[in-house]
This record gives sequence, C-alpha cells and structure tokens, in this order.
Amino acid sequence: MTPNTFNDLLKDWTARQLSQRQKVTRTISLYDTDMVKVKALAAVFGLSEQEIVASIIHHGLFELESKIPYEQGNKVIRVEEGEDVYEDIGMMPRYIDKIREITRGR
Repeated sequence: MTPNTFNDLLKDWTARQLSQRQKVTRTISLYDTDMVKVKALAAVFGLSEQEIVASIIHHGLFELESKIPYEQGNKVIRVEEGEDVYEDIGMMPRYIDKIREITRGR
C-alpha cells in the first residue's frame, strides 16, 4: 500500500458522509423510456437508480445554471482590469435571490 492510500480513503469517506447528509428524498415521475436508461446506467456502473438520478440532476443543474444568459443593466457594479462591469438584470439575480430565500426558510 502506498502512504496516501488511507488518506485518500478517509477523504473519500468524509466526502461521501457529507454528501449523504446533504441529500433529501423526493418522489419524482419519469418517462418510461428515461427509466429504462436510468436502470441501464445503474446496472452498467453498479450504482443504485437513486444515485444515477441524483447525479444527473446535480450535474444537470450546474449545466443549466451556466446557460442562464447575462443581461447587462445600466449600473456599474465594479471595475475589473480597467473595464466597467455592469449589473446583471436578467434571470440569474432573481434565481440567486430565490435560492437564498428558500435556504433561509429551511
């Protein structure tokens, strides 16, 4: 065994423990064809169907967030490298506000 093996294992366990603590259980409806794909992925990768769905949603949300377009407002909020950076008046600020509102309401 290499010296880092147990360190890596402990890091993995800690990450899994934190991940499990942060998960919530929800019931969702899927199309039959999508469920077949989830079952196939679970079988191929040796994971539970719940892990597959949770991972797809988790990574999909990151991808979706990255696609929310920036809409430039008129107000300069800072200067970076000599360039004015304008406030975002699009969907992202409202989305972030809703996340904060929901998080506080827990």
